[in-house]
Amino acid sequence: MAHQPLSVDGRAVVLLTTAIGSGPEGDDRGLGPAGWADLRASIEACGLAGPGELLAMEPSGWPEGIGTAEADVAWIAARLGRDDRLTTAVDELAAREIWLTTPYEPSYPRRLATRLGRQAPPTLYATGTPAHLQHDAVGFVGSRDADADDRAATETLVEAVIADGLAVVSGGAKGIDITAERTGVAAGGPVVEFPAQGIDRCLRDDAARDAVLAGELTLASPYDPGASWSVGAAMGRNKLIHAFGSHTVVVRSGDGSGGTWEGTTENLAAGWSTVLVRAGGSIPPGNLKLIDRGGVPIDPALLPADAGFSSWVADVPGRTPHTDDDAGATPDGSREVQSSFDEFG
Repeated sequence: MAHQPLSVDGRAVVLLTTAIGSGPEGDDRGLGPAGWADLRASIEACGLAGPGELLAMEPSGWPEGIGTAEADVAWIAARLGRDDRLTTAVDELAAREIWLTTPYEPSYPRRLATRLGRQAPPTLYATGTPAHLQHDAVGFVGSRDADADDRAATETLVEAVIADGLAVVSGGAKGIDITAERTGVAAGGPVVEFPAQGIDRCLRDDAARDAVLAGELTLASPYDPGASWSVGAAMGRNKLIHAFGSHTVVVRSGDGSGGTWEGTTENLAAGWSTVLVRAGGSIPPGNLKLIDRGGVPIDPALLPADAGFSSWVADVPGRTPHTDDDAGATPDGSREVQSSFDEFG
């Protein structure tokens, strides 16, 4: 799985926003998305083209005014002083088939930078095919309490998405996510997963690892490779699923609560992607409420066998096409072992 090495700017971002290069003394995760966005703005305001320029200078030569309340000059200097450890850490990750990407790399999902802005993760750990992170995609989300009708609807839609040359994106959770991902992989992919745990844990699952090696599945996570699943991580990665594709399909949602509900209502408010909500037949109250909030109802049973997903969705009444300037994207922008194909809905 070939991938490009980190740019100089990317090296600086990784040092400033991850625990890579830290010693054994304790947890040192670095800046989160908002903290990094503030520091990036400070760097640009001082006339530097990117954070990599700081690596080429002594701190005494840095422009006056660099830094933020969260990241002052001393803190930045200490973090960037770990650069000699970064190469070793990157090589160790590569030995486990994990690579890094930042908004300064061509492999970084440009739609996340464009749509999420200050909420976009500054660093992603990834494994699989870099080109998948730029692929046009459709997201699939839903409760882990999926029934047979939910799974059948998911399979129908995923097969149409893959047949249309699009990627499937989901979060590796039990229920809808796992159904979408397995169906996508069986159809040849590509499938992109944003797990709510570290990639090392995902790769312990033989099916996930085989799909990655076959070029059908790509995993990308803002969390340390060894991180356990957590509710916070699951909620945090929901926005990545919703912002990655042009459409996000909600197969089954809770009624006013749960990860699917929270992630979808956040998307409806922010407009990251077009929200399509399964309708027709017996559907849960949560789906109906999401439709009332602006989700576009779709009935997978009405998808003609020979229809492409994109053309079918384009004719759905009430749908407003989702557009944004992906090409203009800029850097502005954990539990015990668990199957990558398993979790929180």
